[in-house]
Amino acid sequence: MHLIYKKLGETPLEALNKFKSGNNIEDKLAYAGRLDPMAKGLLVVLQGEECKRRNFYQNLDKVYKFKILFGIETDTFDSLGIITKIKLSQIDLDDFKKIVKELNRVELMQQYPSFSSKTVNGKPLFWWARNNKLSEIQIPQKKVKIYSLKILKISKLNSKKILSENQKRLELVKGDFRQKQIKKIWEEKIKNLNHQFIIAELETKVSSGTYIRSLCSLIGQKLNSCAIAWEIERIQVGSFKLPEAEHN
Repeated sequence: MHLIYKKLGETPLEALNKFKSGNNIEDKLAYAGRLDPMAKGLLVVLQGEECKRRNFYQNLDKVYKFKILFGIETDTFDSLGIITKIKLSQIDLDDFKKIVKELNRVELMQQYPSFSSKTVNGKPLFWWARNNKLSEIQIPQKKVKIYSLKILKISKLNSKKILSENQKRLELVKGDFRQKQIKKIWEEKIKNLNHQFIIAELETKVSSGTYIRSLCSLIGQKLNSCAIAWEIERIQVGSFKLPEAEHN
């Protein structure tokens, strides 16, 4: 078993193949617990016979540090998505703190993001979403647990900086994730704004299968606003912590 660091913009498979070629490993490798391209951090990699224990590792609890960007909604719930709504009214920070407190130590039914790899009728949800066929299926839900949720920092970022930062991130992503379309729409909707967006940094411990970007979207909804995951970093899987990871 290996602990590696998946970089921003990489898919788990890209990180896995890079690790395998860089270490001249011929055995079968598998990762336990995927990370979206716009998420980074700890990836557990299994080798050889250990691959048979993949379910055990995948079901371990996870710890994340993440940032919520308020006032923007996308179809993916993160910055690798097409903007569907912008709400420039500022959130009430006292209300935000209350909602975080309410979501601490709870169980909830979380709907899978429409842009995710969860399979429905033999095809991943992102296939149904990209082909405008979501109305033909019922998006499944999963019971998840939030063991802890705390605010680390609250700051602001102007619209110009947000657009610039997101364009840089899009350039890190390989493959077809609609990057050209996303970049164009972000430019159209953000470029001429003169707004200070609120960004909150949090840390959470959750059960396996919890989508942090869905949690960010939920918090935005509870504030009668909208929100996306601006940054996600996985720092722990079970008892395996980030400082032990092999940064590749």
